[in-house]
Amino acid sequence: MTATRSIIHVCSMLALSVLPFMAIAQNKQKRHNKIDNIKGIAQVEKLLRSVDSDYVYFKINKQLKYSDKGCQSLCNNAKPQPYIKADLDNNGYTDILMMCEDNDIICILDSGNNHFFINRLTHRIHEDCLFPLVSMPNNENGTSIVLTGFKEYDRYDTSTRTRRIIEQKKLVYKFGDFIEYNAIPESNKIEKIEFTTTPCFGSCPVFSITIYADRTASYNAIEYNHPDGKFKGTIRQANYDELVDLLNYIRFPSLKDNYAVGWTDDQACTLTITYNNGEVKKIHDYGLVGTYGLSRIYHMLFQLRTNQKWK
Repeated sequence: MTATRSIIHVCSMLALSVLPFMAIAQNKQKRHNKIDNIKGIAQVEKLLRSVDSDYVYFKINKQLKYSDKGCQSLCNNAKPQPYIKADLDNNGYTDILMMCEDNDIICILDSGNNHFFINRLTHRIHEDCLFPLVSMPNNENGTSIVLTGFKEYDRYDTSTRTRRIIEQKKLVYKFGDFIEYNAIPESNKIEKIEFTTTPCFGSCPVFSITIYADRTASYNAIEYNHPDGKFKGTIRQANYDELVDLLNYIRFPSLKDNYAVGWTDDQACTLTITYNNGEVKKIHDYGLVGTYGLSRIYHMLFQLRTNQKWK
């Protein structure tokens, strides 16, 4: 099968399960917000700038034109829209997903009462050929986003170095962010969580944290943590439960052992989970963007440095 036929086949299958630009039906009680009144690209861009001034120069890719022929072919067959209005985080308020001219995919989410914040779906700086479509709500899972694009280069995956591979990801909004959808989460008994980070070419926080099943924890803040030092504490029940639930949701034992972006001078981390009477899963991630679910795990672990009581 040629590359062009492969693209057409994948995108034809994808089109059966998604809807283009329109307001998607909700599985929660609908609540009116400012986004419901928005009409047209100019108003979407105005809202983006009002939410965060850092996005003042961002423009929506309204023509969906790409210089790369393979990327343009993928776009033509996937048939995405420049922007989509839907309840992306399944809280009853309409949100916006948009494709920008710099190839970023950005969501404006309403956390309630027109309190907007921005979520960037393109995690890696070189994700320049990625297209989103929004699916109908699926029972308790709600609205989901299907991303189609060429698989990113990974130094541990030799197949990505020689040819362009089409990859799809179905994302749902859970645990405070968009993560890969899993139909059957696991229920592993987690005994210990260990997380360490390395320096980068800059001021990346360097630290290690160890958390036990009784929620007792040790935290070694090595550099750029404010303050640095060695600490002990007990993780709050809600934070610990959310971390364990997310680890089981992303089915951590089945994830790869190594992830790495294709550039240098970035930060790396190692996540080690001891579970089910001594089994061990160790994940090394250079770039900290192995999967959407892992990125959320890392974010939670980074937050523990400042949202817990350490002594």
